[in-house]
Amino acid sequence: MIVFDLDGTLIDSWPGLWLAIEQDLAVQQGELDLDMLRHGLSMGIASVCQLAVSQAGLTGDAAAQAGARIAQGYARTGWQVAHPYEGAGHMLQVLHEHGFALGLCTNRSRLTTDALLESLGWQGFFSASVCLDEGMAPKPAPAPLLAVIDRLGGAASALFVGDSHIDAACAAAAGVDFAAHLNGYHNHPSELEPQVFGFARHTELAQWLGVRPPVTTETNHG
Repeated sequence: MIVFDLDGTLIDSWPGLWLAIEQDLAVQQGELDLDMLRHGLSMGIASVCQLAVSQAGLTGDAAAQAGARIAQGYARTGWQVAHPYEGAGHMLQVLHEHGFALGLCTNRSRLTTDALLESLGWQGFFSASVCLDEGMAPKPAPAPLLAVIDRLGGAASALFVGDSHIDAACAAAAGVDFAAHLNGYHNHPSELEPQVFGFARHTELAQWLGVRPPVTTETNHG
């Protein structure tokens, strides 16, 4: 049983979110702390929108309205700019075909999560998922991860795959082994502890899980 985080683990959603921020606030890259914004994606889209608005110097009602506009703009079209990390889609397909029960645990809304999965053709890979707006405390609280595991049928042994300190802390709180994507939204590798495995390419995760033949490379569209 394997549960995946989405943003920073399977897809890079930063390009689309930056586009929404740039268009609404009329800012250029050098005017905001892009590293802080990108790494903040582990806290969810809404959190990054508010951080961008704050960096742009907006306060009060103006800040709240701008943050809401950015989030709405991203929900409408920005998610379409997100792309899977190389090899991620094929890895999911191979794991699914080899009988792994796959789940998704994300601090992203259900609306944009479903839209992304449909656009990528990934809906059939995941047997259970929990999103940010389903009434549970978000990661790093263990509840959403435990709910996905329960929906998958429960297991004495499960693996959570993520990319940030939020995911690592969630796995630890839930008592679940953690595998870390090293090219995601963390600031330092130490944030990804404790982990049982770290990988830069999704082929490495598939091979570590014992899937043969190794996952082949693919374009950023699948």
